[in-house]
Amino acid sequence: MENWGEAKQKTRNISVSGFSRAEDEARTRDNQLGRLELYQLSYFRYCGCKYTQHLMLYANFFLKKFHTATIGTFKIFTLNLLPNKKIMHTLKQITSQDTFIVRQPVLRPGRGIETCVFDGDDLPTTIHFGIFDNDDLVGVISVFEVAHPNFTEDMQFQIRGMAVLENQQKKGLGDKLVQHAEDYINQMHGERIWFNAREVAVGFYQKMGYKVIGEAFNIPDVGPHYVMHKKL
Repeated sequence: MENWGEAKQKTRNISVSGFSRAEDEARTRDNQLGRLELYQLSYFRYCGCKYTQHLMLYANFFLKKFHTATIGTFKIFTLNLLPNKKIMHTLKQITSQDTFIVRQPVLRPGRGIETCVFDGDDLPTTIHFGIFDNDDLVGVISVFEVAHPNFTEDMQFQIRGMAVLENQQKKGLGDKLVQHAEDYINQMHGERIWFNAREVAVGFYQKMGYKVIGEAFNIPDVGPHYVMHKKL
C-alpha cells in the first residue's frame, strides 16, 4: 500500500478553488493512493476542517476492506462515514423584544411576558446581543450604561439578562456571551462592569474574573443575588 505520508503531502494546503482539479486528478488513478487522496479531499470539502485523526482511521479502514473497490463504491463509503458538520454559533446584535424568547423560560419561568421587560431596555445607550445556533436564538445578554453607588468610575456598565436556553447550557455559550459584552464595553471605554448575579451563578462569574462585593440580597419573585464586578 502507498504510504500515508505521501498522500497527506499531496492533499494538504489545498485551497477551496483547487478542490475540483485535485479531485479530478485523484479519480484518474484507480489505485489505493488515488482513493486515499480523494477521501481526504472529500472530507476537507464537507467538513471545512484540517486533516484529523478521524480521516486517517477511516481511510485506512477503507483501504483494508475495499482495496479493489471502484471509485463509485469509494464515494458511497465516504458519504456514510463522514461526520456531521460542527455547529457554528454566531453572535449578533438584537432588539430588546428579541431577548424575550430566552429571558422568559430561563429568567422568568411561568410568569408573563411583561416581566421580561427591563427598565432602560430601549435607551440608546443600551445594547442587546444574541448567540445563534444556525438560525435559532439560544442565548442573550444585555449591556446598560448604568452606575452603581458602590463604585466611583465615570464609565460603568451593567450586564443584565444573561441567559442560555436549558438545552444549550454547558456548551460554553455563556462564556462567549459575557466575553462579547466585555469586548463591547472595552470599545466604549468602560472602566468597570457590574451586575446582580443569581446565587447559583456566582461560581460561573468568579471563573471569569468577577468578584463579589457586599452581602446577599433578595429580589422578589426571583431569589437571592450578589453584586459582582470587574475593573477594566
